[in-house]
Amino acid sequence: MERDKYVYRYRNVDGSDELRDISWTHPDAITLSERADNFTWALQMVKEHITSGEVEVIVTDRDLALMNAVENVFSKTVNLLCLFHICKNVKVKCKMNVFPKKKQVQIMEAWEALIYSYDETQYYMKLAIFERICSSCSIFYDYVHEQWLIPHKERFIEAWTNRVMHFGNTTTQRVESAHWSLKRILQNSIGDICSVWETINNMIISQHNEIIASFEKNIIQKVH
Repeated sequence: MERDKYVYRYRNVDGSDELRDISWTHPDAITLSERADNFTWALQMVKEHITSGEVEVIVTDRDLALMNAVENVFSKTVNLLCLFHICKNVKVKCKMNVFPKKKQVQIMEAWEALIYSYDETQYYMKLAIFERICSSCSIFYDYVHEQWLIPHKERFIEAWTNRVMHFGNTTTQRVESAHWSLKRILQNSIGDICSVWETINNMIISQHNEIIASFEKNIIQKVH
């Protein structure tokens, strides 16, 4: 436990070296609890600014602390998982554990067919094909099955995600694009809060002006 940096406590039987009780916690688990509190507070602040108090869909990465916070704050909301990041992780795992390359291509094609199943019947048909193709790649299949399909298929497989209105938003790329733009403008992480605020404020004003300009352009521009 010391070697792996666990947080642990124990006690002995009185007057002896016999171990009576022991408890341990992985340090990441402690960090996860702290992050859950931060996420909960942030989501509560978001909720205060939404007139109805509820939203239909929230798309996140598979961050358990964030997902738990979403469930606690937006109890009626469907929490979808970012399809882009799931496929990226699956592809990396495939390249690490599946050979030759031709087999990798076959598996990823079967995976894509699986995630875009339009109903449950087709999903289980595609799953059977996927399982057959992965029959000689148990490590990879177990990863996909246990990490994604069993616990989370309703959050990213089209057969389930299309049951809620998400307007095609099945990834977090829109937010990540905005985040990238902000980081590019800030340039580094050593600014004081006042200079950072001014930068963010100027960026928001600029974006707002661009939106207004695009509206005006749409009003006067005729489309065939």
